[in-house]
Amino acid sequence: MPTSVTKLVTVLPSTPALLVLCGSLSPVTYQHLLLLETARYYVEHDLGQAVAGGYLSPVNDAYGKASLIKGHHRVRMCELASRSSDWIMTDSWEVEQGEFIQTQRAIRHFHHDVLAPFYGADTAGRISIYMVCGSDLVMSLRNEEIWTPSSVESLFQQCSMLVIPRSIPSDPISIDDWLHRDAPNLARWRNSIHIIHDAVQSSISSTLVRERLRTGSRIRYLVPEPVEDYILQHGLYKPVKHQ
Repeated sequence: MPTSVTKLVTVLPSTPALLVLCGSLSPVTYQHLLLLETARYYVEHDLGQAVAGGYLSPVNDAYGKASLIKGHHRVRMCELASRSSDWIMTDSWEVEQGEFIQTQRAIRHFHHDVLAPFYGADTAGRISIYMVCGSDLVMSLRNEEIWTPSSVESLFQQCSMLVIPRSIPSDPISIDDWLHRDAPNLARWRNSIHIIHDAVQSSISSTLVRERLRTGSRIRYLVPEPVEDYILQHGLYKPVKHQ
C-alpha cells in the first residue's frame, strides 16, 4: 500500500517540517495524537517552522514485543484514529517490510519514499524531519547494545528529536545538564534534541488500554471511537478468561 500523502501541504513553506511518531501503537490512543499536536505547536511556535504533515508509523511485527497484535490491525487503527485530522496520516511501510526496521531506516524512508516523490529529490536538505517520542526512547540511545554509535549518528544526520516526557519533574533540569549527567554520548547532538517540558500530561497509554480490555473494562475516551469500534469488532486484546 503506497504511503498516503493526501494531507501534505501542496506548496512548501519557507521552513517546512515533517513530524513522525514511530512505535508499537498497539493500540493507538488519544495520547499519541496529543503528542503529535503538542509537537506541532512546539515546532510552529517555538522553532518557527511550518509543519507540512505528520505520520503515525507502526513498528514491524518482527519487533517481537509480546503486546503487539498483527501489523495490519495496528495500521488500520492508526488510519481510523487519524481520519478526522487535517494533517496526521498513517504510514504502513514499516509493517509491510519482511523484517524489523531500525528507526534510522524508517526516517530514511520518509526522506526518500515520501517527501522526495511528492516535493522533489532535493527535499532532504529543505525539509526538517522531527521524530516525536517519549523520554524512554531518547534515554535508550545511551545503550550501545541497542544503539551503536553509527546508528545514532545516522539517525541524527536525518532528523531531530522532539522529546515529550511522560511526567514533569518539579524542578526540570536543562537539556544541557541532562545530556552532561545522563547521556554524554549524545552531547554532540544537543541542538537536535528538544525536550518539551510544558506538554499536557496524561496517564493514557496503550498498556492501560490493553489491560482494561483484558479485564473487560471500558475504554471509551481513551482511544478514538472508530478505534474502539474496530477493537471490539475484531475481538482484539480479548478479556482474560478466569477458570
